[in-house]
Amino acid sequence: MKKNKFNFFENAWGKKTYDYDETGKNDPAVKKQKRINRIIAVFSVVCAFLIWIYASSVHVTEIKYQSTVNMKRVSSVEAKGYTVEYNTGVKVNYTVRGTVFAISQLPSKGVDVYADLSTVNLSEITDMKIVQLPLIMDLPSDISCVEKSQEYIEVIITKNNIE
Repeated sequence: MKKNKFNFFENAWGKKTYDYDETGKNDPAVKKQKRINRIIAVFSVVCAFLIWIYASSVHVTEIKYQSTVNMKRVSSVEAKGYTVEYNTGVKVNYTVRGTVFAISQLPSKGVDVYADLSTVNLSEITDMKIVQLPLIMDLPSDISCVEKSQEYIEVIITKNNIE
């Protein structure tokens, strides 16, 4: 029986020089080849899984939502003697873009869209003023808004005359 020098590639894929029965049942070369094939199969499955994880994490997608606009800090403005009027049924359609993983973390109803009254300078209002407030969205840093059906909401602020 002649044995080759140890060489991984030759032992794994090269021609074997063992003289055993034709069935190869007890052939150490066949056993070794089967072991190598199992190792390669397991390694291939692990690599395929890692590639799938990577590909799904970097795939960028877009999704559309519709949300009702909320108004923040209305009670603090009204407490200072002003009346705030706005259309309460305003709905905004918007599209967000991000990785599949990041978008899957968003609530199914979308994110909170609101206008903040704390940005209004109330000292400028003597009787009534129509103010356009920008719509604000609370999006995570890895998601961006690529389209919004409306950028502003009109709010009427009236100073109450207390006599």
